Amino acid sequence: MSTLHSHDNRAVGAGLVPACSLIELPADLDTPVSAYMKLCGADGGFLLESSEHGRGLGRYSFIGLPPFDRVEIRGREMRISTSTGEELHQLDPNDPLAPLRRFIEQSSGSLPAGLPPMLGGAVGSFGYDCVRLFERIPDSNANESGLADANFLVPRSVVEFDHLTRRMRIAVMPCAADATQAEVDARARHYREVLRGPLPTEETQPYSLSTPAQECGYADGQYIQAVEQAKEHIAAGDIFQVVLSRRLSGHTPASALSIYRALRSVNPSPYMFLLDFGSFQLVGSSPEELVSLDEGVARVMPIAGTRPLAADEAGNLALEQELLADPKERSEHLMLVDLGRNDLGRVCEYGSVNVDELMEVRRYSHVMHLVSRVSGRLAKEQDCFKLLASAFPAGTLSGAPKIRAMELIDELEPFRRGAYGGAVGYIGRDCRMDMCIAIRMVQLQQGRYTVQAGAGIVADSVPQKEYEECSAKMAALLEAIRIAEEGIG
Repeated sequence: MSTLHSHDNRAVGAGLVPACSLIELPADLDTPVSAYMKLCGADGGFLLESSEHGRGLGRYSFIGLPPFDRVEIRGREMRISTSTGEELHQLDPNDPLAPLRRFIEQSSGSLPAGLPPMLGGAVGSFGYDCVRLFERIPDSNANESGLADANFLVPRSVVEFDHLTRRMRIAVMPCAADATQAEVDARARHYREVLRGPLPTEETQPYSLSTPAQECGYADGQYIQAVEQAKEHIAAGDIFQVVLSRRLSGHTPASALSIYRALRSVNPSPYMFLLDFGSFQLVGSSPEELVSLDEGVARVMPIAGTRPLAADEAGNLALEQELLADPKERSEHLMLVDLGRNDLGRVCEYGSVNVDELMEVRRYSHVMHLVSRVSGRLAKEQDCFKLLASAFPAGTLSGAPKIRAMELIDELEPFRRGAYGGAVGYIGRDCRMDMCIAIRMVQLQQGRYTVQAGAGIVADSVPQKEYEECSAKMAALLEAIRIAEEGIG
């Protein structure tokens, strides 16, 4: 049995903006993946899920349905595309995300509480190269993909799965100022009927189109040389740590959804996402939060220090003790905790920043990590956009000191990072925010896939081991692509 509710939004002039339409129904016949298949087609969409420490699905899953307004950032220009046209904004270096802030405030209105947090907000990706909006970092490499630095979808319709109550909600808000209440309610009922229908058939291409992954940017031995150069900078006192990444690319006939299904099986993580922008897709399973804001509390969760899971509990306990006692892992982790405290300290109330958890061992699907949690009360004159700028990019993907490390990344890596190493998540209409670090991610563009991973270079790093660490991190992504190509049932 389903129920439809209409919630008043706001009065404008002499008229009333149509209410948000909300349908509640059981979620016993659909999964988030099957609902995504039914509701999201060639016009794109998104699917956000969570696995609690890699073990079992988190409480909520969210699906964003077309049509969308869209936001792109290229360099210092922001393009906002809606059903009524486009706006191009030159970005102010002192507040570069101001047009996005205004757009979300104006377009979402005063929606009632209790709706999915990203309804009327923005869901998408701030690529690593967006750092140049906030800091003076060189830009030496070409944008080979041709994609924007940031890409966001602004949803007017969201499906929320509550796995605890086993119910789902279809939330629909007006797409245009002249929309009628009847139109909004009709869209909600249409989505309900689509969910009641059969699954569509996925189109596949011949398997022979796939190609093995090839190294991008580095010639033979060049990554090893880059690590050696980084160590020279560390020995000279220029930096303490820098994260250098590798990239692999190839062709695949597998769809983004097939790869997502495989990845959520082989590498479940706290942040699982499928973002389909139409011309390209991002599929990821990230273990690491970049920054979040909820009810005025800002939070970062540095992850550094890794061991594989053992075959039994005794082995896992031994590895936990080994990890906690490793001086290299501890020093690297503490440095990143300090970076997190500094990032929050710039935008939080004085004296409110605390280390709530320090070097706790958490187990995920295949590995265990050292995890800390740092939080603070956001200052009244700040907001989620200023918080994001303060924490971006993650110290775990750049290094320390952060600015100098990013300058060396531009010098030593032979490519622009693009989406990798940036942030994926949502900014809500009420300035709630939840962003993960864009790692453990596959980028798809016209049949071509790209995967990327980095290693933290410190004084006693062994270059060949750092090369192998990157390979190990990309292995699960390549395995997901292989499973998707062979058919996952």
